[in-house]
Amino acid sequence: MRRYKVLDTFSYLSRNAIDIEQLEEIFHHGIDDMQYSLNGYYVKKYADDMKTDIIEPLVNELKNENKDIAVIFKNEGIVAIIGYRAHRD
Repeated sequence: MRRYKVLDTFSYLSRNAIDIEQLEEIFHHGIDDMQYSLNGYYVKKYADDMKTDIIEPLVNELKNENKDIAVIFKNEGIVAIIGYRAHRD
């Protein structure tokens, strides 16, 4: 069973570039292994020093919903925001 449940996925790339399922796979493989990369895509848990005007409204919305936040990057650029929660047994 996966340790985290993806609740929201917001991509800044077209579906032709990478689809939601691929982004969620990158998240699941990389959230606990910060060295993980797939075709140059990698994930980091959100930190306030990542904030930009572009992602700030999304981040605020996810925080207001008490969701954890991860950011998927490629070549140092933000490509997706993931809202998630740890599974509760």
